[in-house]
Amino acid sequence: MTFSDLVTEDLEIAMHRIEVRRVWENDWSEADYPFFADISIAFMQASQDLDDARYLNTALKLNDLLRLHWRDQLALDELTHREDQALVSLRTRLGLMP
Repeated sequence: MTFSDLVTEDLEIAMHRIEVRRVWENDWSEADYPFFADISIAFMQASQDLDDARYLNTALKLNDLLRLHWRDQLALDELTHREDQALVSLRTRLGLMP
């Protein structure tokens, strides 16, 4: 097993746990939001690196949660920028953009 395989496996486990627990439906403290932002960014990057839209789907759910509750506008702007990049990449891969 390579380091890349290990990281991918860990991300898949994290994605599964987040989806099964439906974390976006729970109440979280402000202290939890930076963690969710970091994992969302990792998922968005994984969706591009691995060409796996499941990661992007989970990241988008987390981003929606963060937009509803988090007050750190600078961090939210960064998430939005990365989200836009991931969506453009997905559309390009699917042939939906010129």
